[in-house]
Amino acid sequence: MIVPVWSSTCSSNYLRLQVIQSKCLRVIGNHPRRTPTSHLHNSLNIQPIPVLIHRLTDKFFAHCPSHPNPLVQQIGNYTLADLTNLYKKYKHKRTKHILL
Repeated sequence: MIVPVWSSTCSSNYLRLQVIQSKCLRVIGNHPRRTPTSHLHNSLNIQPIPVLIHRLTDKFFAHCPSHPNPLVQQIGNYTLADLTNLYKKYKHKRTKHILL
């Protein structure tokens, strides 16, 4: 089962994983290079990376309350919405970072 840490990762990490997945799906499905990502996922019946990670995280939290370990049972009190609200984006203070 996937660790819930991936559900709160930044969008650039999702993008990197999605690019790698799309390249692999193009090879597997023998699709041309400029095939849209949505078409790749629909034709091969594969979920995009963020959808897959969020689904597995929800599944993880759903199974925590029935775990025999009391510490793992407490993890089940969280939801995916709690995780996304827990970590705030870092705001850059330098002008060069703000302009990018």
